[in-house]
Amino acid sequence: MPDRFYDFYDFPSGITKDWQKFYDLAESYKKSIKQLLYNEANFQEGIYSERDILPILFLFRHYLELTLKALILQKQATIPMHHKIKDLLSEIKKVNPSFQFTRESLGFIDWITSQDEDGYKFRYPVDTKMNENFVSDNKNVAKGVSLSYVSTNIHQIFTEIEKITKPQPY
Repeated sequence: MPDRFYDFYDFPSGITKDWQKFYDLAESYKKSIKQLLYNEANFQEGIYSERDILPILFLFRHYLELTLKALILQKQATIPMHHKIKDLLSEIKKVNPSFQFTRESLGFIDWITSQDEDGYKFRYPVDTKMNENFVSDNKNVAKGVSLSYVSTNIHQIFTEIEKITKPQPY
């Protein structure tokens, strides 16, 4: 494997606008998500954990947040400084009324936000009061979520974002 060097401080010369910076980072999350989905689908040995899907869901949720913020920044100078996907979707509809997801994709986004409204639950085993996330007596626990359901919906949303926005960061 070739060694790579990373410079966190300089974006390529073509990335000068704030929305491009958000989109560029979102694309890096997307690349990681695709790799993790591939690895999970082809996992054949070792110890398996039901929680292996949580990093994928966290990265996807954050990808979606960054992408929505990039799209908002394309239309206005500021973005909401929160992590609520539903509110960002409402904001994007205000600044770009033609932007829309399919009903299936919105259903998956609704499921994601019902599990992790503000971006913390997929990251930690407990909440800020040390209550366990995803315990069996919690009615919001994700039960029986298949890898194919997650993978299919994530890839569909990637495709929809590319078709609807056709963002060109460089």
